Amino acid sequence: MNQIMPQRFDGGQALIALGAVVLLVSLFLDWYGFGLDGSVTAWTSFEIIDLLLAGLAIGALAAIVAPRFSAGASAGRAGTAAALVAFVLVVVSLIDPPPAVSNAELEFGAWLALAATALMAIGAMLSLARISISVSVRGRDDGQATPSEQRDEVDDVPPEGTDEEDASEQETRAL
Repeated sequence: MNQIMPQRFDGGQALIALGAVVLLVSLFLDWYGFGLDGSVTAWTSFEIIDLLLAGLAIGALAAIVAPRFSAGASAGRAGTAAALVAFVLVVVSLIDPPPAVSNAELEFGAWLALAATALMAIGAMLSLARISISVSVRGRDDGQATPSEQRDEVDDVPPEGTDEEDASEQETRAL
């Protein structure tokens, strides 16, 4: 018999994790460009902010993954706080760039970091609002139809002696 086991899927935590991974990737992409003279990544343009962003991304991932491995650990608000602080740091870095790149144009990595931290911030808000998705997972199918599946198969066959239009009018199903 198939057993349906509902599992809770926290959408906010998933968005924070996805945003954290994208933020880490964006640190290696070009953030500021000087036209034909070249461009620089976050690692070369910042002194401390790049390390803070990497630490916040890794911290958010650790806060989300830790409860999966330890029964006593909880994600709590650590991932949420890391997401919001990372968002503020990226916005400030885009508005007020470091002195070495003050005349440079923003490149793809900076915009990707903004999108990643915005995704993390949205996930943080969803987590604070305790919005989650409940997913039903069925057990393994052992090859036998359950009584409800057998009823579904019987309901698909129109009664004898009636045409299909009459059968569809008579048939009712629960949604």
